[in-house]
Order: sequence, then C-alpha cells, then structure tokens
Amino acid sequence: MNYLCYKLPACGICEDSLSAEEKAFPASRRQVRALLREELARRLNMDAADIQFTYNEHGKPMVDGVFFNISHSADLACFAFHDSPIGIDIQQIRPNTNAAKLAPRLFCNEQQELLQQENYPAHKFFCCWCIAEALVKLYGVTIWQALEYPFVLKQHGVQMLFDNAPTVELFEPMEGYLGAVAYKLMA
Repeated sequence: MNYLCYKLPACGICEDSLSAEEKAFPASRRQVRALLREELARRLNMDAADIQFTYNEHGKPMVDGVFFNISHSADLACFAFHDSPIGIDIQQIRPNTNAAKLAPRLFCNEQQELLQQENYPAHKFFCCWCIAEALVKLYGVTIWQALEYPFVLKQHGVQMLFDNAPTVELFEPMEGYLGAVAYKLMA
C-alpha cells in the first residue's frame, strides 16, 4: 500500500489527457483528475488520455488493473494505491465544524460518547471523520453508511468493532490536515 499527497494548485499539470466531461469540472477537481491520470498511467504503463474510468453505483471511480482511491480537501489531494480495494480520506481541520450534529450520523455510540466527554475536540473529530470516510470509500458506499463500520479511536490507533475489519492507519499529510487510509491485507 502506498499513498501520495500533492499541494494544489499543482504547477505543470497538463490537463490535455482529460475527457470532455472532466474538462468541465471545477479547476481543483480538474487538477486532481489530471494528477490521478498521470499516476495511473505510470502504474499501468499507458497513456493518461487512454485511461477509461468506470463508476460504481455510488460514483466511486475504478480502472481495470489497479486499485486506487482519491481524496482532496481545500488545497491538498491524496491518492492511495494497493493490490486490493483501498479507501483514503484527508480533511483540513476546521475548528468551527458542528461536530455534535454530525457525530450521531457518522460514529457509533461508543465513539460519540468519547468525543462528547471531551466536548468534541476538532483534532479527534476529524481523525474520526477521516476514518469513517476511508472505510466507506474502501467498501464503495456513501458516508451516510458509516455507522455500518463502527470503530473507536484509541490513544495509539483505531479499534474496529466489526468482523473481518480492515487495517486503518492515520496520518498527517501536512500541518492543519489529517488523513486515514483503510485497506485489507491480501492473504
């Protein structure tokens, strides 16, 4: 498993490989897609313009021959690659987020209680948000299905509360951002 992070706007990114649909994306999303195409082209040994994306029912992009996932927040983009399905999320820490309102929709009761005891500290809330996003992206579902993958953030990692759980790693891609990547190890 590996992941790469890029600060946006990424200078020198050629958007010529984008499809007509992708060229209509907002500027930051175009840059992310162009960077993704470059990374996929390197891994698949093909021209970036020839990459054909398919999408699952929730809009998760896929390409034959490689497992990947993308995330971007504010001016940072991250890409994760693995030999099996993978999910990644990054979030810029935003202290004014209404964590008390969002937590019940995303986190199991045990995790909500822990956050509530500490009055929803932004750092821990965004760690949990990244974990929830990485998990749903791994499984190819939406964030509103996060409660199907319960976990508790511990002092030294993440305790998964469901069977056959993946590995989840937290990381800090850049000051002011948090990230999580979720993947299963191949047997």
